[in-house]
Amino acid sequence: MYYELNPNYDVKKAAEASIAATRSGYPPEGVKVLQSYIAPTIPFWGVTLVEAESEEKALDVMLTFVKAAPSLYTKYKVAPAIPLSKAVTKAANP
Repeated sequence: MYYELNPNYDVKKAAEASIAATRSGYPPEGVKVLQSYIAPTIPFWGVTLVEAESEEKALDVMLTFVKAAPSLYTKYKVAPAIPLSKAVTKAANP
Protein backbone atom coordinates (compact mmCIF):
# COMPACT_ATOMS: atom_id res chain seq x y z
CA MET A 1 0.00 0.00 0.00
CA TYR A 2 1.27 3.42 -0.95
CA TYR A 3 0.01 6.59 0.69
CA GLU A 4 0.59 10.33 0.85
CA LEU A 5 -0.30 12.22 4.00
CA ASN A 6 -2.08 15.53 4.03
CA PRO A 7 0.61 18.08 5.03
CA ASN A 8 -2.09 20.24 6.69
CA TYR A 9 -3.37 17.43 8.92
CA ASP A 10 -2.67 17.94 12.61
CA VAL A 11 0.10 15.54 13.70
CA LYS A 12 -1.47 15.06 17.12
CA LYS A 13 -4.79 14.08 15.50
CA ALA A 14 -2.95 11.62 13.24
CA ALA A 15 -1.34 9.98 16.27
CA GLU A 16 -4.70 9.80 18.04
CA ALA A 17 -6.31 8.21 14.95
CA SER A 18 -3.50 5.64 14.82
CA ILE A 19 -4.03 4.75 18.48
CA ALA A 20 -7.80 4.52 17.96
CA ALA A 21 -7.33 2.24 14.95
CA THR A 22 -5.00 -0.03 16.90
CA ARG A 23 -7.52 -0.27 19.73
CA SER A 24 -10.32 -1.10 17.28
CA GLY A 25 -8.61 -4.24 16.03
CA TYR A 26 -5.89 -3.09 13.64
CA PRO A 27 -4.69 -4.94 11.72
CA PRO A 28 -7.90 -6.70 10.71
CA GLU A 29 -8.19 -10.46 11.06
CA GLY A 30 -6.56 -12.21 8.12
CA VAL A 31 -3.86 -9.56 7.72
CA LYS A 32 -0.27 -9.56 8.87
CA VAL A 33 1.61 -6.26 8.68
CA LEU A 34 5.14 -7.07 7.50
CA GLN A 35 6.65 -3.56 7.47
CA SER A 36 5.62 0.07 7.45
CA TYR A 37 7.89 2.79 6.12
CA ILE A 38 7.50 6.55 5.88
CA ALA A 39 9.75 8.99 4.05
CA PRO A 40 11.02 11.77 6.32
CA THR A 41 10.14 14.46 3.80
CA ILE A 42 7.29 16.92 3.56
CA PRO A 43 4.80 16.08 2.26
CA PHE A 44 5.10 12.73 4.04
CA TRP A 45 4.48 9.56 2.07
CA GLY A 46 5.00 5.92 2.85
CA VAL A 47 4.34 2.27 2.14
CA THR A 48 2.97 -0.54 4.25
CA LEU A 49 3.63 -4.12 3.24
CA VAL A 50 1.04 -6.65 4.33
CA GLU A 51 0.37 -10.31 3.85
CA ALA A 52 -3.38 -10.74 3.48
CA GLU A 53 -5.84 -13.55 2.84
CA SER A 54 -7.36 -11.51 -0.01
CA GLU A 55 -7.16 -8.17 -1.79
CA GLU A 56 -10.26 -7.10 0.14
CA LYS A 57 -8.50 -7.77 3.45
CA ALA A 58 -5.53 -5.68 2.28
CA LEU A 59 -7.90 -2.84 1.42
CA ASP A 60 -9.43 -3.12 4.91
CA VAL A 61 -6.04 -2.11 6.35
CA MET A 62 -6.09 1.23 4.53
CA LEU A 63 -9.82 1.77 5.07
CA THR A 64 -9.33 1.43 8.82
CA PHE A 65 -7.36 4.67 8.74
CA VAL A 66 -9.47 6.35 6.06
CA LYS A 67 -12.52 5.87 8.30
CA ALA A 68 -10.69 6.98 11.47
CA ALA A 69 -9.23 10.11 9.87
CA PRO A 70 -10.98 10.92 6.57
CA SER A 71 -8.70 13.80 5.53
CA LEU A 72 -5.42 12.23 6.68
CA TYR A 73 -4.49 10.95 3.21
CA THR A 74 -4.31 12.95 0.02
CA LYS A 75 -3.67 9.80 -2.03
CA TYR A 76 -3.40 6.07 -1.47
CA LYS A 77 -3.05 2.97 -3.59
CA VAL A 78 -3.61 -0.63 -2.59
CA ALA A 79 -2.41 -3.35 -4.96
CA PRO A 80 -1.26 -6.96 -4.86
CA ALA A 81 2.40 -7.55 -5.53
CA ILE A 82 4.67 -10.46 -6.38
CA PRO A 83 8.40 -10.87 -5.79
CA LEU A 84 10.48 -9.07 -8.40
CA SER A 85 12.29 -12.32 -9.29
CA LYS A 86 8.95 -13.91 -10.29
CA ALA A 87 7.97 -10.87 -12.34
CA VAL A 88 11.27 -10.87 -14.22
CA THR A 89 10.98 -14.59 -14.94
CA LYS A 90 7.40 -14.15 -16.17
CA ALA A 91 8.39 -11.19 -18.36
CA ALA A 92 11.30 -13.12 -19.86
CA ASN A 93 9.11 -16.19 -20.57
CA PRO A 94 5.59 -14.95 -21.37
